[in-house]
Amino acid sequence: MTDKSNLYFFREEEGYTPAEVEQRIQVADLRDNPSAVKRILDECGISDELLEKSKDDILGQIQREVDTGRYEQFMDELLEDRGEKGDRVNVQVYKLIDIEREELQSTIENADSDDTTDYLLRNLDYSKERKSINAIDFKFKISDIGDYFSGDNVEVVGDQDKVVMVSELMELSEQKGVFDDLDIDSINAFRERSELIVEARLYLDYNLLFVSNREIWDRLQTEIRDHVNKWGGSSAPVGSFNLRETELLYIQNVMGGDNSGLDFGDFLDGNLSTAKYRGPRQESLTLSPVLRPAQHEGQITQVRFYRQYESWPVQVRVHGDGHITTTKPTRPDFIDEIATHIDQILQWQKYLTPIDDLISEYKALKQRNSSHFNERSYRKTRKNAFKSLIDEYVVSESYGESEKQVYASIIANVILDLGKLGLSDSAYPDPPSLDVGDFPDDQREIKSFIDDYFTLKLEEAPPDFEEVWEHMHYILTKEFTQPDDTPLDIVMAADQKYNIHT
Repeated sequence: MTDKSNLYFFREEEGYTPAEVEQRIQVADLRDNPSAVKRILDECGISDELLEKSKDDILGQIQREVDTGRYEQFMDELLEDRGEKGDRVNVQVYKLIDIEREELQSTIENADSDDTTDYLLRNLDYSKERKSINAIDFKFKISDIGDYFSGDNVEVVGDQDKVVMVSELMELSEQKGVFDDLDIDSINAFRERSELIVEARLYLDYNLLFVSNREIWDRLQTEIRDHVNKWGGSSAPVGSFNLRETELLYIQNVMGGDNSGLDFGDFLDGNLSTAKYRGPRQESLTLSPVLRPAQHEGQITQVRFYRQYESWPVQVRVHGDGHITTTKPTRPDFIDEIATHIDQILQWQKYLTPIDDLISEYKALKQRNSSHFNERSYRKTRKNAFKSLIDEYVVSESYGESEKQVYASIIANVILDLGKLGLSDSAYPDPPSLDVGDFPDDQREIKSFIDDYFTLKLEEAPPDFEEVWEHMHYILTKEFTQPDDTPLDIVMAADQKYNIHT
């Protein structure tokens, strides 16, 4: 899409070349004869018949008829009206710790100081505050010095493929005194020098840093992360950033994505490492029986989904390690939205703990206490029991498997927190007693999950299941308003009445 491989956050300042605009429009955009095309055809006295030709022919003739400035203006107008604006996303996300705005701004203002020993600060080419989103964008120009090499076997290729050895060119330059003008006595060797542009955006409200990922080596990314963290006055070390399967699926859900691919890892069977599934842009992939073994045996490590952005579909790929890419251009407001969702995840992260992870917290003790414990069957039946609640309480029509997984984990975590409260206290709602039909069909599996978690993990007496379910039923039927905006609305509804998020 562009040879400016890491350009994203500063695209509006850089603008678009006519060649880049050509890549972003289709011949149909020209044939629709928008106002920009109509005006320039009228100016040039060109017939509309030109629009029956190919895109290259149409633009080629227009370019020959006008000067450079007018052609650039025309292409800008055309892009604004019809083309795909922005750039493909390829970023790595990091969570920083306790950034102080004043300290960060002071450090940036002194970046040009002669006595700075911070090489990244010296290579900070530009920064800009984005007040509307409370963020700061950084643009680094990193000089990468390559290996030394001799000029003996290096050729200079000229017009008509005429070749001159670099050694000959050096001799000629020395004879003509070129080296004297450059204050060089002699050339010892050559080395490749390339300049790498790296961008980053820091969201001050969230302490989230998004760093360019394309053509960047890992060490440079983590150095940018650690340096920005230090510039903001934080001495706390920054660890790795990971998104669990429920968090990956949560992002897909709140962005209205149509799933087109899932990667799995962390299998119960240690002989398996990765399984990848690809499908069409519907939930049919997650409902496929081919996927069931991976769903029951492993953890999702990457989601792929399509999301409509402006007038074009974009495939989004979110990896568990915080790496995010898109197949089509978007503008920075796209990353702004993702940052908001990740911040929500981090605020309510406890309630997005996968059911598998909750079971893992006590399964070793469960195995020790029961020689007949079948871990695979236990996990499967408990997860299915919570998923069965979704059709009944969350929506009137069935959700896709991926959405169910998020909701099921949230309900499981909320139930566990309700069980820790003294629900008979007058501080909490007093829901009516339930009829037999108001209890879940799979209550035996749900009750055993709660009992095991309290007995084995917390080493406490389990709560009264009927009492806990009465309050969960109350939340789902009285406090949880549908249609919901996000799966976390269940947690927020529970927190409002029971103050569980402490």
